[in-house]
Amino acid sequence: MSIVQYNIEFMEKKKIGLICDIDYDHHILFKNYYYALTSLYKNIKIVKDVNDLYDIEMLIIANDHFESHKIIWKNDLFINCVNTLDLKVVVFSTERIMDSFFPWNVDNQRNLEKFKNLYQYVLVDDINKLNKKHHRCLISKFYKNIVNIPDEKINKAIFIGSTNSHSYINRIELLSKIGKILPIDIIDSKNDNWIDYIKTLSKYRFVFSPMGNMDGFPLRFYETLLVKSIPIQQINPIHLSKYDIESKFDDCIFFYTVEELDEKIKNFNLTRSYNELWLEDHIEELLKNDNLI
Repeated sequence: MSIVQYNIEFMEKKKIGLICDIDYDHHILFKNYYYALTSLYKNIKIVKDVNDLYDIEMLIIANDHFESHKIIWKNDLFINCVNTLDLKVVVFSTERIMDSFFPWNVDNQRNLEKFKNLYQYVLVDDINKLNKKHHRCLISKFYKNIVNIPDEKINKAIFIGSTNSHSYINRIELLSKIGKILPIDIIDSKNDNWIDYIKTLSKYRFVFSPMGNMDGFPLRFYETLLVKSIPIQQINPIHLSKYDIESKFDDCIFFYTVEELDEKIKNFNLTRSYNELWLEDHIEELLKNDNLI
């Protein structure tokens, strides 16, 4: 039997426990992991409480900060059972932890670190602070071709997201400035249905993507690539080194300040994006590097 055949058979037999609310449909950030992981492991079990731990070989938490996920894992009974069973725990964190606008994220992290076999992947600004590896908020191949992309896009930008929260004061200022450079439609918060939201994005040539509470490229950046639109992504000085793959994309516009955008947009000739990155490949690389596959 070849090594490849052995690895395939091993992954098919290995039962993986997954904490993931697959019924949540306001966005895909959770079940996105379910679809990506089912392509790597053929035996996925949704973990809903401590009783679901006894027949799994590894536990994966698809976003440890989501409230319905925390209800499951963030208690000593659950954590002690995981440790007694000597389970490896893989966590994909998609929120900023240290120096966050939300101080309770640090308490969440302290509880998470009670797992003795913890493998956690985090956003850019937490890599050095927590000595963890970098996680990208990519999209599963399951969503490829999920909507029909228009042949011709509206030659404007769009932003769909929160504009009223006091945690987004910088975002609100940016949106007021970019309208003087590029025609932009602003829709406060997302549609209730993710498919409707992604269809709306697909109609526009540009999607404006400011930094939010997280420090890194948000899901919006990759949603934009999914629908072949051009992301106008706000960055800070460390991003292009940490996002080493994306920084080479010539179908994206990156900016530090709005003032840069006038010239960048005038000199930009592409009408749609073409680069692709997928969550399956990213997760597989992370897990292989940590000998979890």
